[in-house]
Amino acid sequence: MVELLANVIIPKALKEFHAFFPNATAKFYLDGEGRGVIKILDGEYLIGLEFIETETSWSSKKRMWEYYVALVNKCRLVVYVPQPHAMPARMRMLEFNQHWLNYYLVYSYDSSLAIEKIGRPRVLPHTPLRAGAMPLGGYL
Repeated sequence: MVELLANVIIPKALKEFHAFFPNATAKFYLDGEGRGVIKILDGEYLIGLEFIETETSWSSKKRMWEYYVALVNKCRLVVYVPQPHAMPARMRMLEFNQHWLNYYLVYSYDSSLAIEKIGRPRVLPHTPLRAGAMPLGGYL
């Protein structure tokens, strides 16, 4: 499953990178936990990391640290997470925004290899607002 998804992702990723890095190449491997890792290289420089997480690999406690290291080193980070874990993954990664590390993308995938971008969570229009949640009790 991870290898099939990588075959779909790599051509799209390279197309995006070739706009700015014409010599970009991609390397794919499976790590010891069964998740897919795609490294995008421009010559010898790492310019992008894409992780295809599985149901079990996503729950590892070291994931956020790995993502943090990639972002601090100015790599573009893309994380593919199984559909049931997509929104919790996006919510966890919002922690990076507090450190101005906001150049990452989160996608979900399902068993049919359909990929969907997970955007920023928003308050739904029909969600009632509490007066206490507004500045000055809602008088502004």
